[in-house]
Amino acid sequence: MEKKHIVCTIDDGYVKYCIVALTSLLENNLTEEFDIHIVGSIHLEETRRLLKEVVENKYNQTLHIYPINEQELLKDFKHLDFRHFSITACVRLFLTEILPQSISKILYLDSDLIVRKNIRSLWNTDITDYAIGCVEDMFSSKQSYYERLQYDPKYSYFNSGVLLINLDYWRNNEVLQELMTYFHQQKDKLIFIDQDLLNGVFYSRKKNLSLMWNVQDGFLRVKRHVRSATSRELDEIISDPAIIHYTGEKKPWHYKCENPYKVEYFYYLDKTQWKGERPAFQLGAWFERLFRPIAVALHLDKPRYRRIAKKSENVAN
Repeated sequence: MEKKHIVCTIDDGYVKYCIVALTSLLENNLTEEFDIHIVGSIHLEETRRLLKEVVENKYNQTLHIYPINEQELLKDFKHLDFRHFSITACVRLFLTEILPQSISKILYLDSDLIVRKNIRSLWNTDITDYAIGCVEDMFSSKQSYYERLQYDPKYSYFNSGVLLINLDYWRNNEVLQELMTYFHQQKDKLIFIDQDLLNGVFYSRKKNLSLMWNVQDGFLRVKRHVRSATSRELDEIISDPAIIHYTGEKKPWHYKCENPYKVEYFYYLDKTQWKGERPAFQLGAWFERLFRPIAVALHLDKPRYRRIAKKSENVAN
C-alpha cells in the first residue's frame, strides 16, 4: 500500500491542536499507512514526546520532525502584518527545500481542523499537471480579492488550509523562486499573506477539489460568500463534511465559539491526553449564548449559523 505523506507546520505552542487534528485523521483512517511530517519551530523535547506518543505509539504510523530556524527561513516575512495568519504557515512555501526529494506529493493540513472521513479518494486525486489541489475559500465571491491580486474572478480564490501539493511540479517548475519573486513584487497587496501569495501564483494552475474536503466556518453561516456552489449544494455538503476547518478567530477551544461542529472537536480531543479539557467559562459570553436564541425568536437579532441536518455526528461525552 502506498504511504500517504501528511504535512503540518506548527510551533511548540500549537502542538495540542495539531495532535487533535492528527488524532481525527488517524482515527478515521485506521487501515491506511501514513508518513506524518511535522515542520516548524520545534524546540521543546516535550513537543517531540507528545507527537511520538500519538503518531508512533498509539497509531503505529511513521513520524518525521523537521525543526527549523524560523527567524532565518522567514526573515523576508517578519515585517508583515500577521493578524490574520500565523507566520508559521509560511513555512509550507519552502517544503521543497525541507522535505526529502523522494517525496513527490503531500497533503498539507492546518491544525485547526478535524478529519471525519477516509481520505483515500482525496489522496488519489490526479494532480499530475497541477501545482496544487485545493478547495474554494468561504469568501471567494468578494470582488476585492481579485482586484487586489489582479487576476480574473473566473479562477476563483482558494483556502490554503487543506492542500494537495504536487512537489514534483514545484521542483520541476522552480515554484519556490516564482513564489518569492511574486512576494517581493506584490507584498504590499498581501493581506492573508501566504494564502494570497499562493492564490496570486497558482490561480490558473490548481485543481479544484470538492468543498467537502475543507468545510470552512463561512460554509455553515446564514450569509455565505461562496462562488461555485448553490445554497442547496452547500447544504448537502455541510450535512456530512469530510473535513471541518475551524476558520476565523473563534476556535473550538475558545468559549465564544458557536461553530455547529465544535462538539466534534471535543470528541477527538477526548481521545488525547487532554481528555475533558474545555474552554474557560466567560460570563459575558454565557449570557450572550443564553439570550441570543430568544432575541432571534423575537426577531430582534438574526441567526449566525444555519440549522444543519447532520447525517452523522461524533459527540464528546
